[in-house]
Amino acid sequence: MREADIRPAGLLATYLRLSAEDAKIFFPDPAQFITRDCPGCGADNKSFAFDKNGFDLVACAECGSLFVDPVPTTEALAMFYRESPSQQFWAEEFFPAVAEARRENIFRDRVHRLQALIAEDQSTCEIVIDVGAGAGIFLEECRSAGLGKRHVAVEPSVDLAAMCRGRGLQTVEGMVEEVVDVM
Repeated sequence: MREADIRPAGLLATYLRLSAEDAKIFFPDPAQFITRDCPGCGADNKSFAFDKNGFDLVACAECGSLFVDPVPTTEALAMFYRESPSQQFWAEEFFPAVAEARRENIFRDRVHRLQALIAEDQSTCEIVIDVGAGAGIFLEECRSAGLGKRHVAVEPSVDLAAMCRGRGLQTVEGMVEEVVDVM
Protein backbone atom coordinates (compact mmCIF):
# COMPACT_ATOMS: atom_id res chain seq x y z
CA MET A 1 0.00 0.00 0.00
CA ARG A 2 1.19 3.49 -0.80
CA GLU A 3 0.35 6.49 1.37
CA ALA A 4 -1.10 8.21 -1.70
CA ASP A 5 -3.65 5.39 -2.07
CA ILE A 6 -5.37 6.29 1.20
CA ARG A 7 -4.33 9.96 1.49
CA PRO A 8 -3.93 11.58 -1.95
CA ALA A 9 -1.69 14.64 -1.57
CA GLY A 10 -4.07 17.23 -3.04
CA LEU A 11 -7.11 16.03 -1.11
CA LEU A 12 -5.09 15.69 2.08
CA ALA A 13 -3.70 19.21 1.77
CA THR A 14 -7.20 20.64 1.34
CA TYR A 15 -8.55 18.65 4.26
CA LEU A 16 -5.68 19.68 6.57
CA ARG A 17 -6.11 23.34 5.61
CA LEU A 18 -9.85 23.19 6.26
CA SER A 19 -9.27 21.37 9.57
CA ALA A 20 -6.84 24.01 10.79
CA GLU A 21 -9.27 26.78 9.83
CA ASP A 22 -12.17 24.96 11.50
CA ALA A 23 -10.19 24.50 14.72
CA LYS A 24 -9.90 28.28 15.00
CA ILE A 25 -13.56 28.89 14.12
CA PHE A 26 -15.27 26.15 16.13
CA PHE A 27 -12.91 26.03 19.13
CA PRO A 28 -11.66 29.61 19.58
CA ASP A 29 -11.40 29.65 23.37
CA PRO A 30 -9.40 26.83 25.02
CA ALA A 31 -10.52 28.23 28.39
CA GLN A 32 -13.89 26.60 27.59
CA PHE A 33 -12.28 23.14 27.24
CA ILE A 34 -12.76 20.40 29.83
CA THR A 35 -9.92 18.44 31.48
CA ARG A 36 -10.44 14.70 31.47
CA ASP A 37 -8.90 11.41 32.47
CA CYS A 38 -7.77 8.83 29.93
CA PRO A 39 -10.73 7.69 27.83
CA GLY A 40 -9.02 4.31 27.39
CA CYS A 41 -8.44 3.27 30.99
CA GLY A 42 -9.68 6.11 33.20
CA ALA A 43 -6.26 6.89 34.70
CA ASP A 44 -5.31 10.48 35.45
CA ASN A 45 -1.56 9.92 34.99
CA LYS A 46 -0.76 11.66 31.70
CA SER A 47 1.97 13.79 30.18
CA PHE A 48 2.09 16.30 27.34
CA ALA A 49 3.07 14.71 23.99
CA PHE A 50 2.59 17.44 21.38
CA ASP A 51 0.33 20.19 20.09
CA LYS A 52 -1.69 20.03 16.87
CA ASN A 53 -3.83 22.91 15.61
CA GLY A 54 -3.99 24.38 19.09
CA PHE A 55 -4.96 21.14 20.82
CA ASP A 56 -2.73 19.47 23.42
CA LEU A 57 -2.28 15.75 22.91
CA VAL A 58 -1.27 13.83 26.00
CA ALA A 59 -0.07 10.27 26.58
CA CYS A 60 -1.52 8.08 29.31
CA ALA A 61 1.27 6.66 31.50
CA GLU A 62 -0.89 3.63 32.35
CA CYS A 63 -2.16 2.33 28.99
CA GLY A 64 -0.28 4.43 26.42
CA SER A 65 -3.39 5.98 24.87
CA LEU A 66 -2.84 9.28 23.09
CA PHE A 67 -5.72 11.74 23.46
CA VAL A 68 -6.68 15.41 23.48
CA ASP A 69 -6.73 17.02 26.92
CA PRO A 70 -8.28 19.39 27.70
CA VAL A 71 -11.05 18.72 25.19
CA PRO A 72 -13.85 20.87 23.75
CA THR A 73 -17.30 20.33 25.22
CA THR A 74 -19.59 17.70 23.75
CA GLU A 75 -21.84 20.49 22.46
CA ALA A 76 -18.95 22.25 20.68
CA LEU A 77 -17.79 19.00 19.10
CA ALA A 78 -21.33 18.14 17.97
CA MET A 79 -21.61 21.53 16.27
CA PHE A 80 -18.24 20.98 14.60
CA TYR A 81 -19.33 17.62 13.17
CA ARG A 82 -22.65 19.08 11.98
CA GLU A 83 -21.41 22.34 10.47
CA SER A 84 -17.68 22.37 9.72
CA PRO A 85 -16.39 22.66 6.15
CA SER A 86 -13.64 20.11 6.88
CA GLN A 87 -16.16 17.43 7.88
CA GLN A 88 -18.30 18.17 4.84
CA PHE A 89 -15.20 17.94 2.60
CA TRP A 90 -14.21 14.64 4.22
CA ALA A 91 -17.68 13.14 3.69
CA GLU A 92 -18.36 14.46 0.20
CA GLU A 93 -14.94 14.47 -1.48
CA PHE A 94 -12.04 12.96 0.45
CA PHE A 95 -13.53 9.71 1.72
CA PRO A 96 -15.42 8.72 -1.45
CA ALA A 97 -12.15 9.06 -3.38
CA VAL A 98 -10.31 6.64 -1.07
CA ALA A 99 -13.07 4.41 0.30
CA GLU A 100 -12.24 1.25 -1.63
CA ALA A 101 -8.48 1.64 -1.12
CA ARG A 102 -9.10 1.96 2.61
CA ARG A 103 -11.42 -1.06 2.56
CA GLU A 104 -8.73 -3.17 0.85
CA ASN A 105 -5.68 -1.84 2.69
CA ILE A 106 -6.95 -1.01 6.17
CA PHE A 107 -10.39 -2.28 7.16
CA ARG A 108 -10.20 -5.89 5.94
CA ASP A 109 -6.91 -6.39 7.78
CA ARG A 110 -8.41 -4.96 10.98
CA VAL A 111 -11.35 -7.36 10.74
CA HIS A 112 -9.00 -10.33 10.27
CA ARG A 113 -6.90 -9.24 13.26
CA LEU A 114 -10.04 -8.95 15.40
CA GLN A 115 -11.20 -12.39 14.31
CA ALA A 116 -7.80 -13.82 15.26
CA LEU A 117 -7.88 -12.15 18.69
CA ILE A 118 -11.39 -13.43 19.36
CA ALA A 119 -10.41 -16.96 18.28
CA GLU A 120 -7.24 -16.85 20.38
CA ASP A 121 -9.31 -15.81 23.40
CA GLN A 122 -11.85 -18.54 22.56
CA SER A 123 -14.57 -15.90 22.73
CA THR A 124 -17.51 -14.92 20.62
CA CYS A 125 -18.59 -11.55 19.33
CA GLU A 126 -22.26 -10.67 19.45
CA ILE A 127 -22.13 -6.95 18.70
CA VAL A 128 -19.58 -4.71 17.02
CA ILE A 129 -19.87 -1.01 17.82
CA ASP A 130 -17.72 1.37 15.80
CA VAL A 131 -17.38 4.78 17.45
CA GLY A 132 -16.55 7.33 14.78
CA ALA A 133 -17.74 4.89 12.13
CA GLY A 134 -17.26 7.25 9.21
CA ALA A 135 -19.05 5.84 6.19
CA GLY A 136 -19.47 2.42 7.84
CA ILE A 137 -16.99 0.45 5.75
CA PHE A 138 -15.33 -1.22 8.74
CA LEU A 139 -18.70 -2.46 10.01
CA GLU A 140 -19.66 -3.55 6.51
CA GLU A 141 -16.48 -5.64 6.40
CA CYS A 142 -17.26 -7.09 9.85
CA ARG A 143 -20.71 -8.09 8.65
CA SER A 144 -19.30 -9.58 5.44
CA ALA A 145 -16.74 -11.63 7.39
CA GLY A 146 -19.36 -12.89 9.85
CA LEU A 147 -17.84 -10.98 12.77
CA GLY A 148 -20.69 -10.11 15.12
CA LYS A 149 -24.42 -10.55 14.81
CA ARG A 150 -25.21 -6.84 15.22
CA HIS A 151 -23.28 -3.89 13.85
CA VAL A 152 -23.79 -0.43 15.30
CA ALA A 153 -22.29 2.76 13.90
CA VAL A 154 -21.85 5.74 16.23
CA GLU A 155 -21.16 8.72 14.00
CA PRO A 156 -21.55 12.44 14.77
CA SER A 157 -21.34 13.66 11.17
CA VAL A 158 -24.78 14.00 9.56
CA ASP A 159 -23.43 13.10 6.11
CA LEU A 160 -21.41 10.09 7.26
CA ALA A 161 -24.23 8.81 9.49
CA ALA A 162 -26.47 8.88 6.41
CA MET A 163 -23.89 6.79 4.55
CA CYS A 164 -23.92 4.25 7.41
CA ARG A 165 -27.70 4.02 7.28
CA GLY A 166 -27.44 3.62 3.50
CA ARG A 167 -25.27 0.55 4.12
CA GLY A 168 -28.05 -0.92 6.26
CA LEU A 169 -26.24 -0.37 9.55
CA GLN A 170 -27.94 0.45 12.83
CA THR A 171 -26.74 4.02 13.27
CA VAL A 172 -26.60 6.32 16.26
CA GLU A 173 -26.13 9.83 14.89
CA GLY A 174 -24.35 11.79 17.56
CA MET A 175 -21.46 11.87 19.97
CA VAL A 176 -20.57 8.73 21.92
CA GLU A 177 -21.34 10.63 25.14
CA GLU A 178 -24.94 10.92 23.91
CA VAL A 179 -25.40 7.19 23.34
CA VAL A 180 -27.74 5.87 25.98
CA ASP A 181 -28.44 2.30 24.99
CA VAL A 182 -27.73 0.29 21.86
CA MET A 183 -27.99 -3.12 23.41
